[in-house]
Amino acid sequence: MPLDFVTLAHHYDSAGDFEAAVLDEFQRNVGFDAAFVLVLGQEAHLSASGLGGHALEKLKLHARSYGAELAPVKRVALAGRGVAVDTDVLGERAVRRSRYFRDVAKSVSGRHGLLAYLRKGSQPYGLVMLGRSHARFSPSEQETVEKCLPTLSLARASFSVPWVAGPLQADASRGRRLALFPSAARELARAPLRESELVVRDRNAWREMVARSGTAQLVWTRAGLRDSSESGWPYADLFHVVLARAPARRRVLVIGCGGGVSIRQFAQTYPGIQVDVVESEPVVAEFAKRFFGLGDVPQVRIRVADGREFVKNAPSGSWDAILVDAFDASSFVPGFAESHFLAEARRVLTPGGALGCNLIDSLAAGTILPAFLSAARKSFENLRSIPVVELDEQYSAFDRRNIVVVGTRRG
Repeated sequence: MPLDFVTLAHHYDSAGDFEAAVLDEFQRNVGFDAAFVLVLGQEAHLSASGLGGHALEKLKLHARSYGAELAPVKRVALAGRGVAVDTDVLGERAVRRSRYFRDVAKSVSGRHGLLAYLRKGSQPYGLVMLGRSHARFSPSEQETVEKCLPTLSLARASFSVPWVAGPLQADASRGRRLALFPSAARELARAPLRESELVVRDRNAWREMVARSGTAQLVWTRAGLRDSSESGWPYADLFHVVLARAPARRRVLVIGCGGGVSIRQFAQTYPGIQVDVVESEPVVAEFAKRFFGLGDVPQVRIRVADGREFVKNAPSGSWDAILVDAFDASSFVPGFAESHFLAEARRVLTPGGALGCNLIDSLAAGTILPAFLSAARKSFENLRSIPVVELDEQYSAFDRRNIVVVGTRRG
């Protein structure tokens, strides 16, 4: 089995086609009598193999209540490497008493179900279930699925699922960077930043970099105090999706460093990757090195320069991926949403290279997002807007939130 599902994803334009290919791979290399792939919030569009129409309709309609029955299996899976077998956790008798078994598994004479959870960090966002009517899943078969999960999770997420954010430690703010924070914090440093000031502070379990103007503030970075590669802003994890869309991951350009949490993650996840960081504000680069350890990350080069000019002057084909996280003290820098910058970004990418841009906007009534997409379509294809959604949020497309737009180089 190809353990790199990221590579497989490049052959498909739709999530459904990719999921069908995933099930084919599991059939060839693990084996099942029936199986399905389900993503949170997209139950009506699940992909399945070996299930009849009645069972499929039941599954789509009652997926969440079935999930509650299988919650102990989920806990065991997530405590390990993401995989567990229902009968190993609950026992065959308890499984047969469940509504899930009566509605779905019984229709195909199912006996054992292997559950593999797709995750963003520690937060599950989907499920692959492989079912068998007779043979159990051996430890080696379970290990095969376990090894696939990291790339499978990332590859499926690249097809524009809502990026579900769980509650933050000791403080939740809707998974977004825009908020007022009245709680006390220990300030480590502050410095002028244009018409505002830049503050580094420790608050609860996080070290934060904040652009502050009066009572308004924009939190640029949240890094875990115990683990500086842990991001308090879920959108930062989404930048891995950008690298998943790029055929190679040898060299990446990051415009706007903040505290460099994503950069540290790249160094850990992709050994040998070279990261070029461009930051327009000297004090931001200084604080990132001084308080967030960015200068200690291997294969990282930091330059203080205007990101647009830096890209304009760079040789063609310099990077496999470009990440734009460009906010000043209060808003997105508009030049990065203009056609001439995006054309230059296309030029400096390797063939098939990927661009990712973090925006704060509304999907349904925004102003930044439509302008960016309109300009990006001229130079990039396979554009995907991936919103960050809080776990159990009453989702509305009219709310402002982090949205990461991902596209690949056209031509």
